[in-house]
Amino acid sequence: MIEDFNGTFEPDFHGTQTIDLQCHGFTIEFDSLGWTLLCNGNFVFYNTDLEQVYIAFSRHLEFGK
Repeated sequence: MIEDFNGTFEPDFHGTQTIDLQCHGFTIEFDSLGWTLLCNGNFVFYNTDLEQVYIAFSRHLEFGK
């Protein structure tokens, strides 16, 4: 399935729940295994603990200053 990814936001390639962070294109998606932080659809960070994903998000913004 991953070999078929065409770079578009297709529901088949993304999690069942999406959190729009409304900041520079960041979203958090949940699938049956855990949470993924994405920036404009590109992978940034993955963890099974949502709190850790939010920590990674805040650190990512901090380093971007």
